[in-house]
Amino acid sequence: MIKNTNEMVAGASQVNPVFPVDGLKTGTTEKQEENLVATTNKDGKRIITVVLCTPRGQRFSQTTRLMEEVYNNHHTVKYDKKNFKKDVSVANGVDVVIPVKIKKSVYFWLNNNNRHVPVTKQVTIDKKLQNTDGSVMAPVKKNQKIGGLKLGMYKQKVAYVGKDTAVPVYTKKSDEKAGFFTNLFRDIL
Repeated sequence: MIKNTNEMVAGASQVNPVFPVDGLKTGTTEKQEENLVATTNKDGKRIITVVLCTPRGQRFSQTTRLMEEVYNNHHTVKYDKKNFKKDVSVANGVDVVIPVKIKKSVYFWLNNNNRHVPVTKQVTIDKKLQNTDGSVMAPVKKNQKIGGLKLGMYKQKVAYVGKDTAVPVYTKKSDEKAGFFTNLFRDIL
């Protein structure tokens, strides 16, 4: 019979009923330092903790401490897709600006000290669709992905390890390429 040494799983000695661990992986270094990666989901908010090179016997208590730190001193912020109101300029389009949207709301963690700090928003246009002035080149189709929305605070971007954090941005309507006379008229004005 194999003995389970993962003390944070249900029925073991290090189980924390407040932070039920639903996935984990243990490991030990050549220097006998202990590691633990654990996941928990509390109130619909999932976190993944990574504890590396702890002294023998401390990986479970350090993981619990880290989970308590996250849940007690941080909160999730929802950037609702309904609140995203943005227009982008269109080069050589029938319309000179068109509205854009994000298709899903975005959630991220913040320290409780930042509870009332405004979230910064920056839309970037995909290089292959971008005109030299930074606008989108016409024509564009309705619901076409044209770029990404980067969120941040204090001009610092929300970041993830090894993953692009830009939320895809889509057009709300199509815009055809303007004809010769439309462009001529705009140049005169």
